[in-house]
Parts: sequence; structure tokens; C-alpha cells
Amino acid sequence: MKNSNKRNDVCVLAPQHFCDWTAENKSRNTRGDKIPLLSKIVQARFVRGSTELLYKTNHDGDEQSVKFLKKSAERAATLHHFPPARLTSRGLSSAKKANILAKLGSRMPANRRIFWEHIPENDNSCDLLSNVQ
Repeated sequence: MKNSNKRNDVCVLAPQHFCDWTAENKSRNTRGDKIPLLSKIVQARFVRGSTELLYKTNHDGDEQSVKFLKKSAERAATLHHFPPARLTSRGLSSAKKANILAKLGSRMPANRRIFWEHIPENDNSCDLLSNVQ
């Protein structure tokens, strides 16, 4: 990427570049704001310094905005109170990694298998597929 254009500045991201955010979004049944279903959104945009979600529900439609954060999270964001940086990679459990490699590894092209063989392991990370709200 860096060699494609002299104006490109490539930054290799590390766990310390990410914060451990907690879920601070409003529930969909909150009165007032009409938070759309994620399955209905075709485009989402966030603007630095804003706590609103800008979205479209069809590609030719107008962009709409909604406040989706709880009041306490909005205040913290405007005061630039951020959660602490991560110290380790999120990774996935060693059992899940072994399961993926055992079942799918032989079917993967070599260049894709390398990703799964080197993905960080963390047995304390929750499985996102079983913990979706």
C-alpha cells in the first residue's frame, strides 16, 4: 500500500490502538429516537466529533441521523473520556481456532490458512457468535 502512492502513510495497528468500549447504545424501544434495524441500513457514516449515526436505508435516499448513544456516553464522548487502551489482542479461544483449522484447514488455500494459523489466541475472549444481543 505504501508503495502505491508517495502520499500514503501506512500505520501498522497494534492492540494498544484500540479501546475496550462497553455497550453504551440505546435500546430500540427508547421513546423519541427512531433507531433503524441494522438489517435495513445500507450505508452508515460517523463524523469525528459527532455522537450521531448518519445512515441511509436505500442507496438513492437521503441521509438521516439518529442519536444512538445513552446520555452518559454522549457526555463522556464530548468530554473526550475514553476507555483504557487494550493491552492484548482480542484473539479467539484456542479451542475455536483448533476447530476451525481441523474442519476447514484442508479446504483453505495456503494463503488463507496462514491467517488462521497465526491469528492470536485468547481463551478469555468471548465468542461473538454466541453472545450477540
